[in-house]
This record gives sequence, structure tokens and C-alpha cells, in this order.
Amino acid sequence: MRKQNKVLFLAATVLSLGACSSSLPAVTFDDNANYPNVTQGQLEKILTSTTNVLSQAAQKNDTNLLSQRLSGSALEMRIAQQKVAKELKKTPPPINLSNEVATDSLSAKFPRSLVNVSQTTDGQIPTVSVFRQASALENYKLNQWARLFPGSTVPATPALQAGTQIIPDTATGYLRSPRDAVNAYVDFLTNREGKSKDLFNSDPFADYVTKNVSQLREKLSGGKDAVTTELKIEAGKEPLTSIETSADEALVFATLNYQITYRVKLEGTKIKAPGVVGVFLGENKETDGMLATHYVANVVLLVPKQDAKNKKITVLGAETLPISAEAKSWSQLPHNP
Repeated sequence: MRKQNKVLFLAATVLSLGACSSSLPAVTFDDNANYPNVTQGQLEKILTSTTNVLSQAAQKNDTNLLSQRLSGSALEMRIAQQKVAKELKKTPPPINLSNEVATDSLSAKFPRSLVNVSQTTDGQIPTVSVFRQASALENYKLNQWARLFPGSTVPATPALQAGTQIIPDTATGYLRSPRDAVNAYVDFLTNREGKSKDLFNSDPFADYVTKNVSQLREKLSGGKDAVTTELKIEAGKEPLTSIETSADEALVFATLNYQITYRVKLEGTKIKAPGVVGVFLGENKETDGMLATHYVANVVLLVPKQDAKNKKITVLGAETLPISAEAKSWSQLPHNP
């Protein structure tokens, strides 16, 4: 009897709740609401977990582990770093993921972005790293990293607990939209005296690309006019990560792909892959035809507002690595009769 009364009581309770449910407020969730997604404790866990995966992958010489916490250009570049380190019997260089300041994207939508600036320590240049969460089922993964140029600093951004706005690739109100700023920088790197020359000052990465091409051509030619050089640069296909600074500027993180191709002009001339490039060629590191090296670069651009007095886009930092190479012999190449 007691058991029956209990059942009757539960049934009455359910009916009672059902009868008044129309007066209860509906639970809603605004997909367009803006709020930060990461706390300081969560940030520390993300940085620690990523550092641990980097360490484990290096110790075990297992690049398959990296995808747990790396994606995009960061994954591509770290795989290349480990390949070179393994060949040279060295340890891959560390990525500084200590935390000085960080900011989080204000969005309930995906992908979400998190920007971290490392601590400034003796002998280490600060590193800016971008983490991206592709979906609710994914970890935040290191997507890009770049070291700041000497003398450069990241402008103030809203604190982690406040969050900052993600800027669309085609946003207006800036000297250039983020996408147009990146395309202009590609043009500047390709032709330092071209149409984008007035948008940028010289920077260490641009100087490196220019000098790398010319110096290697001279070295490979052996003092003769025996080698031609071709430089091709393009913006990466991944969406940009652009955030708003406290001064309403656009801080843009982009990936560039570039290829430097050296081709023999005089039959019988041999060129040898320079530095670590040879690692990507296997046993035969010399060719009498063509050598092409593919690089990936992460760059950090600061784009002022359209009405700012400063009419320059500033390049704050970069990181670049060769990730693959290809060689062909003289007989494999087409030649003019």
C-alpha cells in the first residue's frame, strides 16, 4: 500500500508540474552572445598540455603525437623541425609557451581563437602564439607561432577575462582590411619597389627573404652567372586570425607559403642544397638541374584605423622554416632548342 501511495504521489507531482509549465520561463541560449571562453586556469592547462605534447613528440621522435595539440601551419612547421632534428641528431628547438599576457575571442561560435604572449626572459625573444578551437569537441590547438622582432611589442589588448572582438577578413574601417593587408605584404615581399612599398617599412623578415634569395644565388653560382632564381609567395589558404587591440587597431596573424627555385643555366653546373634543406632531399643533396625549396612563414601585422595619422602597416614578428624540397636533374627539365 505504501508503495502504491508513493507511485500516486510521483504521478501527481508530474501532473502538477505539467499543468503549470506554461507559466515557467523558457530556457534560451543566444548563439550571437559575446563572452570570453577561457579562464586563466584553463589557459594554463592549454599551455601546459601543449608543452607536454611537444616534449613527448620530441622524446619519442613521433610526429603523430603532435596533432593532439597542434594544427595548421604550427603542425606543419613542427613536423619539419622534428624531421631536421632527427636527421641531425639534435633536439627540436623549444617553443616558448610561457604566459605574460593573453586575450580570448568574444564569441559563442566556432572557430574560437586565443592569443598568448610569452614572458620576456634573458636570451629569449617573446613569442606570440595563436590557439584555435575548431569545435566544441576539439581541444584548443596551437595554430601559429611567431617571435617578435627586436624592439617590437604587442600592443595592449583587452584582458583575458574581458575578451576581444574577432575581426572578419574583409572588415572595413582600417587602413586595409586584414585580407588586403596580408595580400599587400605578399606584394611587398615579392617586389620591394612595387605598388605596396609605401604601406610598409623594411622589417627583418622581408630583409631575410631578399638576402636569402640573392646570397644563395651567388653561392650556388660559384661566382658565375650560372643559376637563375625565382621567388613565389602567396598567402595561406586558412582563415586569418585577426583581433581588435585596445586602441581599435587590427592585430592580424597570417600564414604565408613561399618557394625559392634555383635553376642551372649552364649545363654541367652543379648546385648543392644549402644548410638544412638537404635533409628534405634524402641521400642525394646535389643536382645539375633545379632545386626548389618550400617554406612556411607565420607573420604578425598591425593595421591602423583608416583615419589614423600613421599610414603604415607594421610587421611585428615572424617565424619561417623550410618544410620540403625538390630537386631535378638537367635531363628532367625542358630546355629551349
